[in-house]
Amino acid sequence: MKLNSYRTALILLISVLTFWQCSPKTDKQTPTRPSGFNITETDSATTANLEMLARVWGFTKYHHPAFYSRTAPNADSVFFRLMPLVAEASAQGCRDILIEWIDNLGEFTPNTDHYKDAETSTTNHTECNLSWIYDTSKLGNTLSERLISMRHADRRGTNYYVAPAKGASNPSFRNEAYYPADTLDTGYRLLALFRYWNIIEYYSPNRHLTDRPWDEVLPLYIERLITCGPEGYETTIAELITELDDSHATFSGHFLHRRYAPVQAQFIDGHLIVIPSQPTIPGGEFTSTQAAWPPMQFGDEIISVNNTPISELLASTAKSVSHSNEAALYTRTAQAATATQDGADSTTITFKRNGIQHTATLATLPATQAPKVYFPLYKLNELGMTMLTPTVAYLDALYYTNANSNAIIKAIQGTSALIVDLRRYPNEFMIYNFFGRHFVPQTICNAIFTYPTYDLPGCWQAQPNNIGNGTNPNSYKGRVIALVNGNTISQAEYTAMTIQSLPNGCTVGSMTMGADGNISIIPLPGGFQTAISGLGVYYPDGSETQRCGIRIDYPATPTLEGVLAGRDEVLERALQICLE
Repeated sequence: MKLNSYRTALILLISVLTFWQCSPKTDKQTPTRPSGFNITETDSATTANLEMLARVWGFTKYHHPAFYSRTAPNADSVFFRLMPLVAEASAQGCRDILIEWIDNLGEFTPNTDHYKDAETSTTNHTECNLSWIYDTSKLGNTLSERLISMRHADRRGTNYYVAPAKGASNPSFRNEAYYPADTLDTGYRLLALFRYWNIIEYYSPNRHLTDRPWDEVLPLYIERLITCGPEGYETTIAELITELDDSHATFSGHFLHRRYAPVQAQFIDGHLIVIPSQPTIPGGEFTSTQAAWPPMQFGDEIISVNNTPISELLASTAKSVSHSNEAALYTRTAQAATATQDGADSTTITFKRNGIQHTATLATLPATQAPKVYFPLYKLNELGMTMLTPTVAYLDALYYTNANSNAIIKAIQGTSALIVDLRRYPNEFMIYNFFGRHFVPQTICNAIFTYPTYDLPGCWQAQPNNIGNGTNPNSYKGRVIALVNGNTISQAEYTAMTIQSLPNGCTVGSMTMGADGNISIIPLPGGFQTAISGLGVYYPDGSETQRCGIRIDYPATPTLEGVLAGRDEVLERALQICLE
């Protein structure tokens, strides 16, 4: 139905009075399903009111002392009560409703001095955009004053909906309900948007890095989530998450029914090439005439999947799968190319071999049974190592364990260089027990982290991170080289940064996935969840790592010709540097 935005002032006043008469009894209750708010169209006035609701509701949820208590109001119930009233109100009526709600939460005492250091310190910065709370042309004087005062309210304890994760400092979004998929009327769809938008606004360290300004995302998706209907909710939420431009921001909806064809491929020179299923020895050719993934072979170029060209798969991934950069886009597309979203038990792949086109229909496997192969992959000893030359050692982080760290150090004694392959995710955390203990001659800063200031939402505190314990005259003196590419993400990126901080450390390879920092899970209505990079990670000089990836000291990219000839051109470049 078309929403009528022109109620009379008398009806609005009666509605508001009736609403506040019952509000104390409903604030603590779990929302009912469905929400009862089920409009299918909107207009500019309604969208503006709903945007104001989203902003004020989220700001209050994270700022008002009433939400810093175990008996905090149920923010979702409040949202569902306010939404129909706000949507049907005039602009002034909307403001009045929100003022009354804030006042009914109880009084609070401003304590500006408490936050002075956080706001003025050179190590802190405010990530969220607070300019709107000063906009009296939209909020009016009274509502603006309430919000400005609330920013510095004296808050004690921990917010009911967000707290530091156990054993870490990234945000944990707790006490947020998922709600089943059969409740996705307009109210629940907008709840998903308002919850997610405000979490990013106040608890994403990388809010400033989105391609689309985050302020523009809210009104755009209010309209999209109203008009998409329940059947379009999952697709629209996936596109919303993509607006974050964060390779950590996976969406559980993409994996609910996914099955995989038993074949894996990787983009090389813009072509999706089938990779070998078996490792080879370093320096040995991985070209093979055997059917690595019967009936497909290493070197086959995948042209289409289920009649969808690879170019269209790339475009689809770009629209609906969050990625920090182009390298991540190619990696995510390769991961999804041979997967089915509908649970189909087979998939049809069209591929080219020696210039001739072929088609194969392959039975699919559930994710738990699907093979996982990394490329290039080498045959190594029990430490995950081998010697490339008498003086150059190679270590694959995929096999690293802290239990083996001392044995690895013993094995590389007398070598001039160690190459650490970070083109896959490290098996265990290498930063302190391995590099910090054995490679640092004296304590050094390997990164700067930014952490949320939990009693001042949107404020982030920067702290340098050090590795090494004082002076270590026995530290490894040789060159240390990290191999990186579009599969290098998160802990692997942080490990590569740490190698760069070593006296003789550097990277060789190509753009990494540009997502670092502990991940934080966000529950969403419909039984879904997503994630964000929950900490900011910067180089010691303060430069970014998010989205751009880590610095590449020596660029090296595989070529299609080189790969088909059985060469690992990235490893070759690293070995060349070692021998210079």
